[in-house]
Amino acid sequence: MMRTLSVVIPHYGDPEPTLALVESLRRQRGAGDFEIVIADDCSPYPLPEGDGYRLVRRATNGGYGSACNAGAAIVTGDDILFLNSDLSIADDFIAGLRAAAEPWLPAVVGPRIIQDGRTVPVARRWPRAQHHVIEWLMPLARFHGRSSYERLAGTDLGAWRSRHAVVTDWVVGVAHLVPSDQFRAVGGFDEGFFMNCEEVDLHRRLYMECGVRAVYLPKVCASHAGGGSSDPAKRVGWVTDSRFAYAHKWRWDIRLGLGMMAATGINLVWNAARRLRGGEVEPLAEVRRQVAILRHAWMGRKR
Repeated sequence: MMRTLSVVIPHYGDPEPTLALVESLRRQRGAGDFEIVIADDCSPYPLPEGDGYRLVRRATNGGYGSACNAGAAIVTGDDILFLNSDLSIADDFIAGLRAAAEPWLPAVVGPRIIQDGRTVPVARRWPRAQHHVIEWLMPLARFHGRSSYERLAGTDLGAWRSRHAVVTDWVVGVAHLVPSDQFRAVGGFDEGFFMNCEEVDLHRRLYMECGVRAVYLPKVCASHAGGGSSDPAKRVGWVTDSRFAYAHKWRWDIRLGLGMMAATGINLVWNAARRLRGGEVEPLAEVRRQVAILRHAWMGRKR
């Protein structure tokens, strides 16, 4: 018997992308029965009631994990597919995902994600301090997307290049399916993470406590607008806060702090050299900004 499916969409911000995704889900062909639950995370633009989905409204804004937990609390499916509200999917997306995932279940499953015309490195290795340090180093930013850079930043290159389903450590949570029983057994998302790192923390606990592996499905694809429900000015701070919180939880926050401060020093030298060559950069202002972000993340890492 086919496992039953529930789709959970956390909502915050403009209702139009969320409603467009719901309409795409309602047009699915050959997908079988599945339910749709939307968790409104105390959005300043509340999602209206509507046909084809159940709506959960949170009284306070708790971030991605909190919204997903609120939606997951009322689902009935054997598996829960969490979808970002700014995804675009084809009419055969659910059918393709269910068919490709079925041999691996119960598992964490992530499809290929296209953003800005490129395949996002969805399949990842468990985070290490060096991965975040590499991404913090401004001299290396121009190599983003190259295999050598992606490997150092934690991308599972073998999975990223694969044309077939492949087991990896974890998958980016833009779209990811998890088994309901095991999700509840580990307590769902850790709501201490406001935005970012909540999916890798969940996937790690699912693996360590329940033996549930992550599988990347490159033949199933969705498109992601990116940043649809967050303020770009705040995003770097949220990411850094979450990375330090994750590092503290898994006991390598001191290594991360030392590495990030060393990288900040390298960035200062790099920007000073750029300024001497006539670049439009303020090295001291930039280093103060970076130090402020790191200090905030360090102080708040214990949540």
